[in-house]
Amino acid sequence: MYELFLKALLALHGFGWASHSTDKEVSAALRLINNKKRKKIVAIDVGGNHGLYADALLQKSQVEELLIFEPQAELAKMLIEKYADYGCVSVHNVALSNKTGAMDLYRDKAGSGLASLLNRRLDHFDIHLNEKITVKVELLKKYTVRFNSVDLIKLDVEGHELSVLQGLGNEIHKVKCIQFEFGGANLDAKTSFQDFWYFFTKREFDLFRISPFGLISVRKYTEMLEIYRTTNYIAVKR
Repeated sequence: MYELFLKALLALHGFGWASHSTDKEVSAALRLINNKKRKKIVAIDVGGNHGLYADALLQKSQVEELLIFEPQAELAKMLIEKYADYGCVSVHNVALSNKTGAMDLYRDKAGSGLASLLNRRLDHFDIHLNEKITVKVELLKKYTVRFNSVDLIKLDVEGHELSVLQGLGNEIHKVKCIQFEFGGANLDAKTSFQDFWYFFTKREFDLFRISPFGLISVRKYTEMLEIYRTTNYIAVKR
């Protein structure tokens, strides 16, 4: 009973609420972009999976270009077919990191939402990432360099988010808004919320946490933020 109460209390503050919030994530990010003139946006979806985030983005905004990255071939093929009639959408069957080449991707089954470049330990959930495939890995800056600015980047890569951000290099200064997940996968990655806090604040981004009642500003770092329940954050360029 106590554990259920604690989970509910944390969810009210956004901790562990990520699996229920796709529409709110997109709406919050679009508001923070402050696109008053309703111009078409440039967006990047890293970890496209089945396209739920892309669907919401296409529904709620005018898109000039949407780049979707999905390293699992089965899902990339599905996404290419799904968005075949959208001239503004391109799907890239590669993983992103802070280095290039080839890496192992671990998953419990083909098309898994848990697929990760990390060999995560999930035995306590009776989940085993026993299937391993080799995927091509590139830097995100390779794809952003042709844009004058990027309105929104969404990251959901099962603990590899910080490495993807590092792969942006100085290109990050042209990005207005970055949405990312923080949770249990970061235990496997051995990355803390403190790592993200310093990464973004040193680059003049403000941080917000998405909750059922709206955005919560994360004005300063404290150890209380180290809660490893899947949570969505948004970083906004000052």
